Amino acid sequence: MKYLAVLASIIAVAVADTPVTGNWTLYCGSSCDSTTEAASGTLTSGDGCARFDSTFEYCRFEGTYFFLAGLDSDPNCHGTEGVTLAPGDCTSAGKWFTHEISAFL
Repeated sequence: MKYLAVLASIIAVAVADTPVTGNWTLYCGSSCDSTTEAASGTLTSGDGCARFDSTFEYCRFEGTYFFLAGLDSDPNCHGTEGVTLAPGDCTSAGKWFTHEISAFL
């Protein structure tokens, strides 16, 4: 029994020291089935407000479960007509100028 307690302690420390990693990608175009990669990043890159190279009608968000994507119709990420996407979600029709990614760990 004592050995199980020691083993459990070792596993707990190993899990606590494991770094969290993740990736995200926004696929945007004329439909939710678009395979055009409009933006991508990781836990440590690409998470601030950024403009797309062009305006998109639909965007689908793919990524690790703890990411959320905010899309906005305002070129400066301060509009009132934004939408938040979880991984696997797609927007309805709109004109999306900017994106901002958040991670909730």
